[in-house]
Amino acid sequence: MPLEHLLQINVATLVVLGSLLLGMGQGNTVVPLLAVASAGISVVFTDILCWFRLNTMLANVAGVGVVVVCLADFFEYRHKEEQLIAVANLLVYLQMVLLFQKKNNRLYGHLLVLSLLQVVVASALGLDLQFGLMLILYMFTALSALCFFFFHREMARYGTATSERRVCSSETNGAQAPFGTLVVGNQQRTMQTGVTYENLTSAMTMRSLVNCILTMGLSTLVMAVGLFFAIPRLSTSQWSSQGSDSQVLGFSQEVTLDEVGQLTQSPVRVMRISFFDQQAGRPYMIAGEPYFRGTALWHYSHDGRKGRWGQSNLQPWQESVALRWPPNGVKPVRQEIVLEPRRDKSLFAVYPSYRTTETPPDIRYDLKQRQLIHQHNNEDLMRRGQFRYKLLTTAFISGWQDPIVPHSNRQEHADDIQLLERELRALLAVDLARFPKLKQLADEIVHSAETQNSDRFATARSLEAHFRNSGLYEYTLDFSTAQEHRDSDLDPIEDFVANHRSGHCEYFASALVMMLRCQGIPARLVVGYLGGDYNAIGRYYQIRQEHAHVWVEAYLEPDQVPQAYANANTVSRSGAWLRLDPTPPGDDPFPVTADQGFLIRIGQWAEYTQFLWSEYIVELNSERQYKSIYRPLVERTEQTLHMLFGRDTWGRLFDAIRTGRWFNWRAGLTTSAVLLVLAGIYRLVRDPLQQVFDVFRSRRRPVSAGRRIRVGFYSRLESLLARHGMRRATGQTPREFAVEIGGQLADHPAGQGTASLPCRLVDIFYRIRFGGQTLDAEEVHEANRAVAELERALSGIDEHGGGTVGPWNRGTAGRKR
Repeated sequence: MPLEHLLQINVATLVVLGSLLLGMGQGNTVVPLLAVASAGISVVFTDILCWFRLNTMLANVAGVGVVVVCLADFFEYRHKEEQLIAVANLLVYLQMVLLFQKKNNRLYGHLLVLSLLQVVVASALGLDLQFGLMLILYMFTALSALCFFFFHREMARYGTATSERRVCSSETNGAQAPFGTLVVGNQQRTMQTGVTYENLTSAMTMRSLVNCILTMGLSTLVMAVGLFFAIPRLSTSQWSSQGSDSQVLGFSQEVTLDEVGQLTQSPVRVMRISFFDQQAGRPYMIAGEPYFRGTALWHYSHDGRKGRWGQSNLQPWQESVALRWPPNGVKPVRQEIVLEPRRDKSLFAVYPSYRTTETPPDIRYDLKQRQLIHQHNNEDLMRRGQFRYKLLTTAFISGWQDPIVPHSNRQEHADDIQLLERELRALLAVDLARFPKLKQLADEIVHSAETQNSDRFATARSLEAHFRNSGLYEYTLDFSTAQEHRDSDLDPIEDFVANHRSGHCEYFASALVMMLRCQGIPARLVVGYLGGDYNAIGRYYQIRQEHAHVWVEAYLEPDQVPQAYANANTVSRSGAWLRLDPTPPGDDPFPVTADQGFLIRIGQWAEYTQFLWSEYIVELNSERQYKSIYRPLVERTEQTLHMLFGRDTWGRLFDAIRTGRWFNWRAGLTTSAVLLVLAGIYRLVRDPLQQVFDVFRSRRRPVSAGRRIRVGFYSRLESLLARHGMRRATGQTPREFAVEIGGQLADHPAGQGTASLPCRLVDIFYRIRFGGQTLDAEEVHEANRAVAELERALSGIDEHGGGTVGPWNRGTAGRKR
């Protein structure tokens, strides 16, 4: 295939890859498909078959139209991301216009530059793992395109077309043309003698070019990776894009019961959390699905159609407090949480949560909202990207999460007692007139369970089991099917219990809270996340918006906590919370089989690779670079230096030598055995390796020697010319020197017959020196004979000049004609 066609295919591929990177960043497939179609059609019908080409006028008109349309979109959009997408589309459309023109070096350069700009814009739209892999492919393709472009441009510059007439020493229009010029019409120009564009391109081998591109690509990749991790980062800014409001759809500070249609779950990632044994430092395995608490809701209101859960002001004199240290005598579990960018200050964790030495100081417990928060500016966090924090928890016992959570009120002051009483009154608020059926049903459940009014634990569990295990309720996200059974005149919670009995976790939790309050048990809603996608490779939970969940916490007095749960970790003087989850467990319609297990394993590896990409590439800021790279490297270096040059090390060594304990007969015997084995292996492989080396050296020697012998004629040529005062000037190539010498020979009658010999000898020299070719004995003889003939001609010119210095030794050979 011609070199220019390879260049055209490479450039078109580069355009396609740049468009795919843009499409990945903006989540659009239309523009990449248009780029793929345009690239394929242009290569076939514009470049190879030459059936259709835009002239300059049409191309300019199309380009101006594209710019006008994209700029109109740019100024119409208000968000920066939409404006960036408009710029990205402009780059793609301009490339489409250029693809359908007749290519020259200027257009090739424009296509390459526009493709590079596409990558820059795409990096601002998204940096997923797929982007990184595609970027590596783009790098190799770009190197290939640049190599082809360079060879095409240089060969077209120094090579001549086969249809052009090449002369060395001839007459044109009755005049003698200087040797080494190309006559085209009535004009003369200097040329590179003896080579054409086709000769140069045919001398290229695809194998050598591929090896060159792979070598450059791998070297570039290794250097880029090394510099990426080694160069210090001077700021804490990250590459991750800013979050959007769509990331908080699964979690809200309020719960509204007014769904009328189909609800969808969002796969957007919320956080990543890992558990570690604080004392042992190894990963901690969790049994079951962990609950990650966000906020608590206790105030319920009804406006005639909608029911809404929110918060009322229970803490008038203090807003937030610092986290406490874990209690003594316990084995806490460390939570390492990476929270994605969000537009509120909510934090999520397994409760109870305590501080550790690595907990950020700006994490506090909000007494008004009953949740963990941070005190950063929200906009600043959106720019910084992920928020990382570590907490301790005592919630796990043998891997299982304890359903009892101690109350945060320690009753250390008189105000704390008033606050607890105020809180319990708010958690008992219920309008019995609005929930007649719910109250009746709750009384029946408690009566049938034969629990005592003082046994709040048993009462709460029996009410929870009614929703979770009775089979009378249906979990659904599609409220359109139950619309005909709903009564808009009733409270949504009463309507849920009395009529349709279908809903999601918010309805189940709301109904249980009201039932508990009807029985005199303070209760509240808790909004957070349940479970997550566990990655066994990385040993972390990936929490998404679809894992958002609502459950219930019922208040228990200290003496109401069962003896099995009553310990210092779960009960305080203010009592504890009992976690209740009334939502029925969903049935998995796709049971995991062996094949599916293998596919899940592959998916976990892909997810873990994405995690590594995000953790050590996208989110690598100055702080993480220091903790992950610089600090371990410094610590290892210090340990090594201390081990080698530390006073303690040398002191122990001298003591061992002095006391004679430095020698151990077992270690000496083992060392001797290892040395004997190594010596035997060396004796076995020494002779075969020596033979291979001798064969390799014998194959290389004749070639080198032959080349030195065959190139020797050119050394004699330069020595001969130097003796006659013709020396190659600094910066002058052998071919330029030969063209000039041939022209001077053509100016003398005695040298006209040998004017072409310098160019012929240089051509042979180039074939050997740069083309890797070898000469047979006859060709070597001809080259030596040409040198001898040139020597006779130069001697005749000297005799014709009277044997004096003449023009040859005046340095005229250094001037160009």
